Amino acid sequence: MERATIYHYLRQIMMLPYLPANHIERAFEELYQRANTDQLRSLVIYMERQWMNPPIFDIPSPPGPCLVS
Repeated sequence: MERATIYHYLRQIMMLPYLPANHIERAFEELYQRANTDQLRSLVIYMERQWMNPPIFDIPSPPGPCLVS
């Protein structure tokens, strides 16, 4: 990957918390699939283990659209 492409990819990862709650999981899955270097794979695996599916407690996905405006 070129430096600019990696920079853009990382910016997309950093923007995940700003998406509507019901879009975060799908957007993360798409970014996960696009990780094509060892460093990016390590990053998304870390994010998946620590933030998306934490081992300490379960954070359920919202049942429907985000109601916060």
